[in-house]
Amino acid sequence: MRDTAGVVAILCGLGLVTQAVTVTGLGARITTILVNSVGGSTVGLVLVAMVVTIILGCGMTTPIAYSLVAIFVAPALVEVGFPVLAAHMFLFFFAIKSGSTPPVAVVAAVAAGIAQADFWKTAIQGTIFGVASYLVAFGYLVNPALLFMGSPLFIAQSCVTAIIGVLAMAGGVQGWMFTRCTLLDRIMLIVGSFCMILAGTVTDIVGIVLVGAALLSSYGKAKKLKAAAGT
Repeated sequence: MRDTAGVVAILCGLGLVTQAVTVTGLGARITTILVNSVGGSTVGLVLVAMVVTIILGCGMTTPIAYSLVAIFVAPALVEVGFPVLAAHMFLFFFAIKSGSTPPVAVVAAVAAGIAQADFWKTAIQGTIFGVASYLVAFGYLVNPALLFMGSPLFIAQSCVTAIIGVLAMAGGVQGWMFTRCTLLDRIMLIVGSFCMILAGTVTDIVGIVLVGAALLSSYGKAKKLKAAAGT
């Protein structure tokens, strides 16, 4: 009952905020301010939306942080041309990721406590290893097919290449696939992963070629090391 009462109280509060924003026209004004503050730049607006969501998520629970940015920030993303669902999923994702993103990084604090490790080292390393997951949020904006918007064939293609892209990004960031990756392998993995997250057959082909080349290189090195160890 206590949990239910807490949820009801939060919803009532958010209802009042939403109504106030609607009646006063504050939402439209904030949307205009956000768009104008970045000079109409889509990239700038996306980055501002990400930072605002992460900052709010540092001091609030995920539902509250998301609800606030859904009211104040999402309309700005929609205004510059992003689909409504993609804009909200982007914000919701970063409301969740705020828990593992410095400077607060509650998840990293818990992990550091369990491992008896330094908080900042844990938080920074966790953020680096989590770069692949951040890529997914941006993928929602640049490739709505990841949210099952579009033809079935294009949705399937986008989802498969996005999964490969995320795995490639993880390997590129950590520097390991079949064995330790060279700098060139890591660059090909990271660039290839970006290409496969973007919507388009051409970018998918470029990404597959780059990631495939990096995998073959890593596999070849691993076989040589195994053969050398056997002799």
